[in-house]
Amino acid sequence: MTISHECAACRNQGRVTQINFSRDGKLLSTSSASYTTRLWNLSGQQVAEFTGHQGNIKSADFSPNGELLATASDDNTAIVWRIRGLDELLHEGCDRLK
Repeated sequence: MTISHECAACRNQGRVTQINFSRDGKLLSTSSASYTTRLWNLSGQQVAEFTGHQGNIKSADFSPNGELLATASDDNTAIVWRIRGLDELLHEGCDRLK
């Protein structure tokens, strides 16, 4: 079975080098030649962006509990990112508006 859903925002990412589903199947990570990894929900909305590498991202994977995302790059670095929940993101956004 093939499921096809095109995300317009994904086209602006450049050449995608890695794609992974989270263990629970609710998120999708895409890594690109633009040195960036992005998280998407299944509706195609970007929910997070991780920058910090200085080279193409060659590998990305979710931790078994889904709280972390590890990326590895041509710049010979690996970065472990914490994936924040919706409640935490909303709280941070409200604090910025104060």
